[in-house]
Amino acid sequence: MSNSQSFFVPSYEESPDPWGPLVDWVLSCVPDGIILLEGDLGAGKTSFVQAVARKLGYAGPVLSPTYGLIAAYPEIRLIHGDLYRIESPQELSGLGLEESEGTRIFLEWGAQFQSFLYPCRILIKIECQKDSLGRIALCQIL
Repeated sequence: MSNSQSFFVPSYEESPDPWGPLVDWVLSCVPDGIILLEGDLGAGKTSFVQAVARKLGYAGPVLSPTYGLIAAYPEIRLIHGDLYRIESPQELSGLGLEESEGTRIFLEWGAQFQSFLYPCRILIKIECQKDSLGRIALCQIL
């Protein structure tokens, strides 16, 4: 398997399931562990996690965990975290991530803490395209 992969993610106007190929790839590569998500505000990090949750059969709301930091979906073994407001590695210990064996953990803004988070499996950088409504997702297997 290649160490990196890139995906074009079209707009919702162009595709009813724009995240589908990326979601399928991530789910096939990562049975559990941490998936780091990077991208500007509004790039689609939460939209991507929503697409993952739907693919796993979750029908409820999947909201950005910015203020709560962590949102857990135990019925599909998924955790969605937003580390934007975390300032130091010491703050990570209170989030309960180490007790999440067998769960896929999607962490927005987590790359700066990569060396403190285990097991990190993939880093996904989502970049909006200036000339298109779509996005490019650059994935690196860690």
